[in-house]
Amino acid sequence: MSQVEFYIDNVPVYTDTEEPYEYDWDTSAEAEDLNHIVGAKIADLSGNIFEVPSVSVYVNNIPNDTSPPIVVISSPSNGQTVAGTVNFTVLANDDSGISLVEFFIDGESIATTEDAPYTYLWDTTLGHNEPHALSARAVDVAGNISFAQPILVQVNN
Repeated sequence: MSQVEFYIDNVPVYTDTEEPYEYDWDTSAEAEDLNHIVGAKIADLSGNIFEVPSVSVYVNNIPNDTSPPIVVISSPSNGQTVAGTVNFTVLANDDSGISLVEFFIDGESIATTEDAPYTYLWDTTLGHNEPHALSARAVDVAGNISFAQPILVQVNN
């Protein structure tokens, strides 16, 4: 052999002319969660070229995340009296990213969002003037789930 030319997604990325013929692929620069086609062409000293059958590989650079996200209700405050339209706001954080936040009032799921800031506009005039329990759930991109400490607010419209 005189050389091996390595291809990723049909684009030449490296040519090696010395044994062992290899290419160290840094996948951190590749598109995440996609299949990529990896192949090679081998040339011998006579100029004959042999194409190695390509293979499909799946790039997944997300580490094995077993840590759940941190989730806290930041507004309203526990024990607060609320009226009208209230910003029900949740702070959620995780080292691998947040996939979604779900809002609950009195144990019933009322909304989900995938985009920060994680806020739900709660129209308290549609309910009763009484205490309500607010809670939230966050899911990180690895599927780990955490629930916020529930709070109790008094609606007084």
